Amino acid sequence: MTIRVLSENVSQPITAKFCVIGAGFAGILIARKLAQAGHRVVLLESGYRSIDAPTQTLGELDGGSNRLTGPQEGRLRGLGGASRQWAGRLLPLSASDVGERHHIGLAGWPITYNDLDRYRREVELMFGVDDGSYEENAVADLRLGAIVPRNDPDITPRYPKWINFRQCDLAYLFKQELDDSELIEVWLGATVTTFKLDNDTCNLNSVVAESLSGHRLQVNSANFILAAGTIETTRLLLLLNRQSDDRAFEGCSALGCFFQDHLGGTLGYLVPRDAFISNRWFGYHLFNTGRRSVHLETTAKAQAEDRAASGFAHVFWDIPVNSSMEVLKNFIRGLQSGKASLPVRGLLRLGMDGGQMARMLWWRYRWNQLFIPETMGLKLHIWIEQVPNAASRITLSNQVNRLGTPRASVNWQVTQEDEHTVRKIVDRVRGYWMRSGLAAACPIQWVAQVADREARLTDLMADVFHPSGTTRMGIRPADSVVDSNLSCHNIGNLTVCSASVFPVPGSANPTLALMQLALRAGDHLAVKGR
Repeated sequence: MTIRVLSENVSQPITAKFCVIGAGFAGILIARKLAQAGHRVVLLESGYRSIDAPTQTLGELDGGSNRLTGPQEGRLRGLGGASRQWAGRLLPLSASDVGERHHIGLAGWPITYNDLDRYRREVELMFGVDDGSYEENAVADLRLGAIVPRNDPDITPRYPKWINFRQCDLAYLFKQELDDSELIEVWLGATVTTFKLDNDTCNLNSVVAESLSGHRLQVNSANFILAAGTIETTRLLLLLNRQSDDRAFEGCSALGCFFQDHLGGTLGYLVPRDAFISNRWFGYHLFNTGRRSVHLETTAKAQAEDRAASGFAHVFWDIPVNSSMEVLKNFIRGLQSGKASLPVRGLLRLGMDGGQMARMLWWRYRWNQLFIPETMGLKLHIWIEQVPNAASRITLSNQVNRLGTPRASVNWQVTQEDEHTVRKIVDRVRGYWMRSGLAAACPIQWVAQVADREARLTDLMADVFHPSGTTRMGIRPADSVVDSNLSCHNIGNLTVCSASVFPVPGSANPTLALMQLALRAGDHLAVKGR
C-alpha cells in the first residue's frame, strides 16, 4: 500500500478502476476486498494517521438539534475512522429487524437476514473471535442454564462478543496487509469537495479532493464508493446533487430524510442483594477468545403486541474513580494497546484492596468471569431504536466549512412514538425481572420519572453515536437512495456503504451489520469490475 499525504497540488488526475471515499470500517474492508480480487483502488481519507483538531472541525454542524452529541464526540476523521474509538462490541441484528414490521409501518429491508449473516463468520475470523451463538442458547456455553430462563415471551437474552481493545482499530489490525498491498493507494488529508457528473449518462466521472492547506487532487474512476460516516456521506451526496443542479437525485424524496439513532439513557440502578446471582448475570464472561456480556432485548412478539420498535437493556459497571478496578481496567487496556504501565499509586491501590483482588482471582478461576465488587455501581441503561421519521433530516447549511463547502445541518427529532417504545420496554423489563427471579436477587431502583406516567422518559435519554437512515436502501428510486446492492438508483457507478443506508437502526449497535454490508458490497463490486 502506498500512503501519500495531500501536501502539494497533483497536476495530473489519478486514474483507478475503483475510488473509495472514507477509510473507516466500510472503506478499509471494501478496499481490501477489491485489492484481493486484483483491482487497483484509490482510497481517499479526509484525516491523517493521527487525529488532528483542524481536520475534525470539518465535521462541525450548523444549528440543528442541540441534543445531538454524536457528531462532536462519536465521529473521527483519520485512517481507521470510527474504529479507532470503537468499544469492540459485536452483535448481529435480529432477523425481525430486517423483516416487515407492519405494526409500526415498516416494509423491511430489500435484502434478507441471510444476506447479512453469510458474512458474520468472516468478520469474526478477522478479529479472532469464536463462532459461538449470540442468542439465548449461549447460556449453556456460559454455564448459566440453571440461572437464566429461556423462551420468555417478552425479553430474550443475547450475548455480544467483545474484541480485544487494540484490534478494534482496522488501520492497526490490517496494517501489515495494507502495507504489503501494491493495489491500494491511500491519500490522507484529502477531503472530497467537487463531483463531476456526466450529463449524458448520469455517471460520476471524477471527484476532486482538497487539503486544508489548499492543495488539490483529481481522481478519475469507473466506480466510486462513498464509505464515510452517516452525516458526512449524506452531506456529500447532497453536495453532489447541488453541483449537478439537482439532477443526480431527481425524483428521490428520501435523500437526507429519516435521520435516526438509538436513543439511550440510565433509567435505573441495580441493588445487588445476592452477590452470587448478580455476578453470574452481569459479570463479564471470559469465554474462549474474548468477553461476553448480557443484552436483554424485547422479542418480536412483544414488539408487535406493543406496536413499538425494538428496545433493549444493558447493565453498565459504574467504576469508582481511583479504585482498584479502574487501575486494573487501565492496565489491561494498556496491555492490549501495547502501552501498559502500572504507576506506584496504582500498585498501592491494588495492595490496599488485596482481599478484593483475591476474591476476583478466585471468581475468575471458578466461573471464568470478572467479579463485580460490592463497591461497584450497576446502571441499567435502556436503549431503543427510533421509528423512522421523514421530518428528522439532514440538509445543507448556508454556512461553509474551512474548505468552502456547505456544512450539514441536522434536525433530529424525538417523537411520541419513541416515548411509547421506551415506556413499553420499561414495562417489559419490569415483568421480566419478576419472572426471572432478579427482582429478589438484584432489584431495580427506577428513576422517579418512571413512576410518573406524564413524564417524558426520552428527556433523560440521548443519541448513542449510531446515526443512520438518511441514504436508505430500498426498491423504489422515489423513496430510497440505493438499491439492494447499495448502488445509487440514479447513478449506476456510485455505491454507498455507510450506516446511512440502514432503513431502521435495529436492535444492536450498527458496527457488525455495517461490516457485513461492506464485505457484501466488496464481493459484488469485485465481480462487477471484472
